[in-house]
Amino acid sequence: MLVLYLARRADGDSALRAQLQSALKRYYTDTLDVKLFGCLIRDMEPSVSDLRAAADQLGKGRPQAGLIELLAIYLPKNRISRLGHDVTEAMRGARP
Repeated sequence: MLVLYLARRADGDSALRAQLQSALKRYYTDTLDVKLFGCLIRDMEPSVSDLRAAADQLGKGRPQAGLIELLAIYLPKNRISRLGHDVTEAMRGARP
């Protein structure tokens, strides 16, 4: 899905298209040469064990050449359910 999205975005952008073609060529040359980046957003107290559990789960079956990097963003407790509302309100306040 991500590749299809990027391909559509690159349709009118020659620089982006060249980057996408280079990345796909690299991937198809060595499908074990993969880097996975993710962002974990939680609304709880920060915890190393929480992040470690996510990394361990993602790392199962990972090729040795692969790289996994996670970024964790910890919001105040019980905040995710209000996140959409908060963003909408912030955007209203930002309009001229």
